Amino acid sequence: MKKLLTTISKSAVAVAVVATTFSGSVISQSAPNPNIANVEQALALGMGEKAKDLVVSVAQGTVNLSGWAQGPREVHQARYLASKVPGIQRAYSSGVRTWVTTDATPVF
Repeated sequence: MKKLLTTISKSAVAVAVVATTFSGSVISQSAPNPNIANVEQALALGMGEKAKDLVVSVAQGTVNLSGWAQGPREVHQARYLASKVPGIQRAYSSGVRTWVTTDATPVF
């Protein structure tokens, strides 16, 4: 029984070492993209509270916006502001959804 517990504990340590080593290498490979922070800052400065529900991703100078916006004007504004950030060549907003409100009284 003692030998079995020793074997199990050695296996657990080996798994922990492998998991730590693997996760450490993954974390070090995925460094934060400074362009994301720059685009988010540009949106916050240019749009204020209207940009809070937008999500930014950047790859090879291309911005992809997703999330929610109040309307088409805000989507266009976000795309425009993102495209003006240094290092950004293109900005897409196909993942942005707009809010719809119905304040009208239904007609029966």
